[in-house]
Amino acid sequence: MKRADLIRSIQVQFKRMDERDAMALTDEILGYLKKSIAEGHRVELRGLGVFQPRLHMTKIGFNPKTCQRIAISARRTVKFRPSSSIVKEISDEGIY
Repeated sequence: MKRADLIRSIQVQFKRMDERDAMALTDEILGYLKKSIAEGHRVELRGLGVFQPRLHMTKIGFNPKTCQRIAISARRTVKFRPSSSIVKEISDEGIY
């Protein structure tokens, strides 16, 4: 699903909402999620899953092409764990 599909879905659900308001609502929700994750907070959306920020420490890696050790700098990532209902629905459809 793309952002435009999400906006259109909101408009279908709430018949009186025009596209500009649906776009503002979508931007506000996604902005809040991004801000919370960037601040290091765990975000749980019931029925969807959990977004959790992770910190990967600096480590020594290996370049297989040159056979040299390289330093991999620390970085932050986001881990997403889908809810059990989504996992069940996907596995029932034979995707997983």
